[in-house]
Amino acid sequence: MFKKIILMGLISFNLHAIDYNGLGNASDDDFDYDETDQEIWKEVRFKIPLPSQNFKQINLDQLPIFKVYIDFDSLVVNHKDRVSRFWLKMVSSRQSENFQYIGIHCALKEYKIYAYAYKQKIKKLSNVKWKTNQTYYQELADYICDKNTNQRSKYDINYRIQHEDLFILEEE
Repeated sequence: MFKKIILMGLISFNLHAIDYNGLGNASDDDFDYDETDQEIWKEVRFKIPLPSQNFKQINLDQLPIFKVYIDFDSLVVNHKDRVSRFWLKMVSSRQSENFQYIGIHCALKEYKIYAYAYKQKIKKLSNVKWKTNQTYYQELADYICDKNTNQRSKYDINYRIQHEDLFILEEE
């Protein structure tokens, strides 16, 4: 019995003496991390272009009744604010066209609709907030963003659109 008490005392003493990866009993005050040094994300100023005629069709499962196109000439992959902006055209089964100028921030998984267009007239939206990717915007982001939430280059986006059948097989 005496041996058990001594053995338990030694085990207890050794557990208290362990320095976990050199941290010991560090408190939050022991770290010198300054959050004010972090980069604050800010959207850059830009001009909304007119939609062009260089539309490339994409497939969005969430919008089966529409044909959906990205205006490749308006596609801007901005590395300063990490937002990719472009015109999206949706054509209904009755040939009605809907144009939206969209921005997708891959790292934040958010999107914003900046404007609508009809017959080359642009209606800019004001006080628009960023929204989280949902419904077909998540599918749309798969063309613009990679799996690590980084922006794809314009070349990579074009390649993905042209060779979409390769990517469908890859993801299954």
